[in-house]
Amino acid sequence: FPNPSSGFLNLSFPENPAMAGPVSLLISDLYGRTLLQQKLSLADQNQPILLDLQVIPAGCYVLMVEDKKGNRTAHRFVIAR
Repeated sequence: FPNPSSGFLNLSFPENPAMAGPVSLLISDLYGRTLLQQKLSLADQNQPILLDLQVIPAGCYVLMVEDKKGNRTAHRFVIAR
């Protein structure tokens, strides 16, 4: 959240033992071009993560989250300025 965003995204993860540990984040545009790739450690799943996306131009994007077991979840979001 928020969606649409002005350049920052807050990520929160449900308490899930499968999501504990490292996760990979990938942000791509609708053409599939990777704009950001990052690994995070989710030691405390209750703590939200703030992503600074101000270097990414306005538009529609896909956030892909992959857990340590290879399970993937995709979410679309918009950056509007």
